[in-house]
Amino acid sequence: DTPLHIAAMNDRTEVAAALLKRGASTEARDEYQRTALVLCARERGQAATGRVLIDAGADVNAVDKFGDSALSLAAWRGKTEFVDLLLDKGARVPESGEKWRAGVSTAASQGLTKLFRRLTGAGQDLKSVDPSGQTLLHAAAAGGSAEILGLLVDKGFSAAAADRLGWTPL
Repeated sequence: DTPLHIAAMNDRTEVAAALLKRGASTEARDEYQRTALVLCARERGQAATGRVLIDAGADVNAVDKFGDSALSLAAWRGKTEFVDLLLDKGARVPESGEKWRAGVSTAASQGLTKLFRRLTGAGQDLKSVDPSGQTLLHAAAAGGSAEILGLLVDKGFSAAAADRLGWTPL
């Protein structure tokens, strides 16, 4: 790990800015091929530190050796402000496949409305994420976004659907 990696992952915004001013590389990789921005998203880093890295030229679409990006990791951690920043700065979202399905589920369960809208903006079939029509709506209810719940109900998911334990989203 470089000093910038450590500053980014521990949300030390001022230290990251000072290191960047002295020429630290935003694209240096650790043993898992994670950049400072990817580590910032994965660990304790927040949007302010992410913004410093992005403003210094960090690649918002860099991925680690597992194929995880800053966006997917910030979403997994439920960092709404960080996710929104990455989307505003051009982070790509998958449009299909397993990464898309995982992203939709994560966005719903974390209440990440902007990400959910971006992932589903092309009219993809949400039933492919949840063929039974039960778990995605339940995840959205747990995530707390009334907007995501409304979008799912508008797409035909039943608010009265019970899960395997008999619980409804309400």
